[in-house]
Amino acid sequence: MTDWYPTENDEKINDLMTQLREAKAEIERLKKYLPIIMQIEAISNDKEPIWQPIETAPKSKSIWFETPSILGKLPNGDVTRIKYHEISKEPGWFGDFSNGKIKNGCWLKLNEFHQPTHWMPLPTPPRRRKK
Repeated sequence: MTDWYPTENDEKINDLMTQLREAKAEIERLKKYLPIIMQIEAISNDKEPIWQPIETAPKSKSIWFETPSILGKLPNGDVTRIKYHEISKEPGWFGDFSNGKIKNGCWLKLNEFHQPTHWMPLPTPPRRRKK
């Protein structure tokens, strides 16, 4: 029986396998941005934004005010600003029920009957006219 010693090719293969594992992990990490990229492309091409499945919506583990608001479609067809928050006592989807009348919104946790089904980015606010 002969002794086996790693060759230069074995080291290259190991390096390539490590790079492949890292690339696969990076692809999985970036997949969550695909719906947002599709929305940006649709908006930049003057296309109507598309409702995306709620499972693809951005979620944040940061503090409340850094969590992005998005438009959410509820099961009854209502559309409202929503955001997902994991740090609160009860993580989940929250909806803004102020109808734009309160600057920072009136955020309430959505119960099991009002879980959003779809989402899209908030539209760009209109520009203020110069006086």
